[in-house]
Amino acid sequence: MNWSMTLTLLMPLVLLLEWPQLKALKSKRDKACFVAVWLVATAAMGAEWAGLQLPRPMEIIRVFCAPINAMLP
Repeated sequence: MNWSMTLTLLMPLVLLLEWPQLKALKSKRDKACFVAVWLVATAAMGAEWAGLQLPRPMEIIRVFCAPINAMLP
């Protein structure tokens, strides 16, 4: 079975299940970082599914979360 395909198809479920908890926190930074990590993970799984080579995941996450952390107090 192709795990990246299965995980890619389950990613919208993760967003739907986690969003109410994030909304209850009322933290813009937590929401922004969660969405950034979620988008990176979804894109990475899609790229793996397509057979593309990617850099290490933590480097990608740092690139996306650094400007968000700098913007918010």
